[in-house]
Amino acid sequence: MAPIDPHSYTDSTQPFTTHISLHLYLDFPSQSIHGAALYTLPSPHTGPLTLDTRSLTIHSITHYPQTQTQTQSHLPYTLHPTPHPIKGQPLTISLSSHQAFLISFSTSTSTSPSSSSSALQWLSPSQTSSKSHPFVYTQCQSIHARSIFPCQDTPAARIRFSARLNLPEELSAVMGARHVGRGPVRELGVNAGVLEEMWGEEVERRVEEEFEMEEAIPPYLFAMAVGGWVEEGGGEDEGVWGGRGRGVGDFPYGGMENPRMVFLTPFVIKGDGAGAQVVAHELAHSWTGNLITNKNNEHFWLNEGFTTYAERRIIEVVQGPEKAALNIGIGWRGLNRDVERFKDRMEFTKLRNNQEEVDPDDIYSEIPYEKGFQFLWRIERQIGRPKFDEFLKKYIATFKFQSIDTETFLNFLKENVPGIEKEIDLDTWVNGTGIPPDAYEPVSNIYNKIVSLANDFKSGKMPSEDEVADWRGQEWELYLENLPKPSEAAQVTALDERFRFADSKNYEVKVAFLKLAISSGCTEYYKDVEKTLKEVGRMMYLRPLYTVLVQSASDEAKIMAKRVFEEARNSYHPIAQGVVASILAKHL
Repeated sequence: MAPIDPHSYTDSTQPFTTHISLHLYLDFPSQSIHGAALYTLPSPHTGPLTLDTRSLTIHSITHYPQTQTQTQSHLPYTLHPTPHPIKGQPLTISLSSHQAFLISFSTSTSTSPSSSSSALQWLSPSQTSSKSHPFVYTQCQSIHARSIFPCQDTPAARIRFSARLNLPEELSAVMGARHVGRGPVRELGVNAGVLEEMWGEEVERRVEEEFEMEEAIPPYLFAMAVGGWVEEGGGEDEGVWGGRGRGVGDFPYGGMENPRMVFLTPFVIKGDGAGAQVVAHELAHSWTGNLITNKNNEHFWLNEGFTTYAERRIIEVVQGPEKAALNIGIGWRGLNRDVERFKDRMEFTKLRNNQEEVDPDDIYSEIPYEKGFQFLWRIERQIGRPKFDEFLKKYIATFKFQSIDTETFLNFLKENVPGIEKEIDLDTWVNGTGIPPDAYEPVSNIYNKIVSLANDFKSGKMPSEDEVADWRGQEWELYLENLPKPSEAAQVTALDERFRFADSKNYEVKVAFLKLAISSGCTEYYKDVEKTLKEVGRMMYLRPLYTVLVQSASDEAKIMAKRVFEEARNSYHPIAQGVVASILAKHL
């Protein structure tokens, strides 16, 4: 076997699937999906073919006839009996000059947390704001598509797909793909055993929605959501759709760049424009991350570092250089914080790192975003923005619809910017730990003012109303993140009495303050922390709050962290559940 990805059983000596035709029956009562997937290879293949699976039941695998003279026949396969804790179970199929085959499968029910699909969050009607419809949505990055359907779940194996979704008539579906149409349930059209029996049941109360993705995408970009929907604005082709279910609010990330259907947590809508960078980031992914992405997660910076750079260029044009510098400053603070977080595992402060036997969700951080941004910004400063812009255009044109690694990028950089390796220590940037000496803390009037006022807090001085009169969410976030932790409890309480951070509708500001309060021993804010942990599901908020609780010297804080997680975990996406569980396991 010749693996190409530490998180996948995909074998480089075997062909990549070129197209998958999905037939998915959404069973809301059991919170599971029953499916059949038709796989097409580039040419007939003889020998083993290995796919990734996690928490799937495989019912049958059959050869799919390519001509009328061929018959559908069962193919031998093995599903490894013991799941790997990170990669799941390899499914190996024996092919004999076969180009197409059909797999019938089911996802595990969500009522069994230890074995349920890690990509799917199911919500009952009672968990939604309308209380009238169930809701389900996916999150497949980094390695969770395998828990929806068997696949070569690595960014190196791009696929095209079509999908027919069979769902209750009162619900609607959206996908990261072109919507072909909605109508009555049609005949399944494939011999798929268990699914074939279900597909035609209660057809008068179910509908079929069809989608097509013509471009080849990495599996982590597979996305769908099904529930009750309301259009919030825009025309027929550009509406903003919001789930009536709470599930969108519990999305584990700020956003996800699914093609043709970006997921955004509603918490990016703050009323002060502070969430614009998240929108800019997800839009920028259309070029950096979707059009070109990393070959595997060890090169994740090629995805997020480039996108963070593009995001800041957009913010500079739309909101001005000062706001862009503020954005960079918040990122700089986050980079330093995460380098400190990994002080005992410095491997994960590298841009190119070794993730063998490492769960990518456990080491998710701002480092590939911010150190990746700093690396590209360093190149821009060296050669000038006009030349760097030309380089970026050529880079995107050269590698579009490809998944590449760091070495490929470095070779392209040296070929197109001769001598760059003599001007910038590329090896230190890519393979070195921590923050390189030529990384650059932003310089701007507002950034310097905020850092200066934060330093004044150490000597007991709070900012005056006049000094912060024009501050919005990002300014306050940067100020709070730069305050010493711990601080004097009385001083922290006085700061909140003046500026009401604990009541802020901006969760970046609220969480930054609550981290300060808990680390400073302000127990009167425990109720605010508990309330926040029970109303959000974004890991950007969950990770720091649970971490500061379990690292507290207070036994009360540790007990509360464990209790709140037990009470709130079912409202978190499975990815977020896993991250919080690992935090508690490490410290309690």
